[in-house]
Amino acid sequence: MVLRLGSCLITIKVQRREATKLKKAYDVANYFILLWKGTEDAVSNLKLNKLLYFAQGYAYAKLGRPLFSDKIEAWDLGPVVRDVYKKYQYCGKSAIDVVDDAFDVDMFDEEELSLLMCVAANYGKYTASTLVDMTHVSGSPWSIAYRPGGNCIIDPSDMKNYFSDKNHSPLFLEDMIDQNNVFTKLPKDEYDPDEDMMWKV
Repeated sequence: MVLRLGSCLITIKVQRREATKLKKAYDVANYFILLWKGTEDAVSNLKLNKLLYFAQGYAYAKLGRPLFSDKIEAWDLGPVVRDVYKKYQYCGKSAIDVVDDAFDVDMFDEEELSLLMCVAANYGKYTASTLVDMTHVSGSPWSIAYRPGGNCIIDPSDMKNYFSDKNHSPLFLEDMIDQNNVFTKLPKDEYDPDEDMMWKV
């Protein structure tokens, strides 16, 4: 399978295999980090957590099951997997370029890899700040769960319902962003050190 991410052409060998046990969010995080490692599009902690949210949402909708077992919380700057955030907190706003030595992409089956590729291709092109805006849309699972300072758990059933609804699902509807006139332009990345402080709990 070949995926173009920005100026980079990435080839990943996909083997057909039986669906494996439920992953951890770390596994999916490592996959995304590996995709962009060493490129100008390498992901920050903020962006990584948004990609995990979208991956989990589409797993519920397209696979009928979660991709990973970790809970997702509704923080001020969008959905966050707490353990993943804590693990990469030392990176601050900088790109994450370290992949766990034990990580093996073959832990994902073909269906899972296809979904992850779709998420990477459709959402990876956006800045962290734009992804935050996307998660904050009224009626989103984040908006339903969010309470200022509460860091509440996002209900998996809300994620499944939301991402299964094509009116809320830009991933497989390439013209949806333009139709809504919400994300027609990519803003300059306004991620600054103050945002790191806002993330702290």
